[in-house]
Amino acid sequence: MTQATVLAWVDAISGDRADGTPLAQRAATTSLYAEVATLLAREGWIANVALLPTTAGTAVYFPSSETVEVLGAFFDDRALARGRVDELRWTATQWRDVRGEPLVWIQDQETTDSFRLMPTPDVGSAAFTYDAGTGTHLGVGFPPNALGVFFAESRIDLPAWLDLPVALLVLAREFSRESDHRDPAFAGTCEQLGRILLAMVR
Repeated sequence: MTQATVLAWVDAISGDRADGTPLAQRAATTSLYAEVATLLAREGWIANVALLPTTAGTAVYFPSSETVEVLGAFFDDRALARGRVDELRWTATQWRDVRGEPLVWIQDQETTDSFRLMPTPDVGSAAFTYDAGTGTHLGVGFPPNALGVFFAESRIDLPAWLDLPVALLVLAREFSRESDHRDPAFAGTCEQLGRILLAMVR
């Protein structure tokens, strides 16, 4: 699905409720679309997986510039536990200096699109090369000491099955804000219907 497809739905559903300028041509509507896309990412609707190389001595990694929240991490063939800084302080006062095989990932005190491994890897990953003839599914063929990350992602192009719910959620925001076509009842109906459609596919 593209943003243009959703905004076409927005225009079709709103009909003549606005002041004559198609909603799809307004910068505010584009901003509302991005707002809804980020909201859905935070709610876990939009996710992605990245395989990252690790470097010895490097603790902080960035799955994507569009990362909203890291949901899980794997080092080599093991799932890492999620930890908190206050917990790590109990294990070692200088926990940031500990080197070894990562056991925990934390996002406290990091930027939204990054996370930290603890201990800091003391060995980097092998080269990212794959043999198409012998590669296997589910990561068995991944290079040793690589980092797999599952994360919520904000993006412009969303899955096609989200067309109608996203259009309704954009309309809910458009008609609830201060404007010459503000309509709280219509906005509330769009919000409820959008949420019902999301609940039906969850």
